[in-house]
Amino acid sequence: MEPINRITENLDWITLVLFGSLLLIVIAKKIFYTRFLNFIILPFNNKYIIMYNKKEKLFNWFHILLTVFQIINISLFAFLAWKAYLSPRNHPY
Repeated sequence: MEPINRITENLDWITLVLFGSLLLIVIAKKIFYTRFLNFIILPFNNKYIIMYNKKEKLFNWFHILLTVFQIINISLFAFLAWKAYLSPRNHPY
């Protein structure tokens, strides 16, 4: 039995967009580590809201990175939903 080399080089634009959006989260966590941890535990306590509720603290790079991440992923979800349900079936991406 001989091994067969399997080469998969399928880098389409959706893969690159997902990788880029995940890179935004990694950058936000790396630069703003304590703020990121407080943001992650937001569903369980309101420490993040109490600490960062001031108007000048809401407009910063952390929120910009998370907003861009959310816009990219919502747009990608809307595109894939449109392709799955409303687009003609015979066209690839």
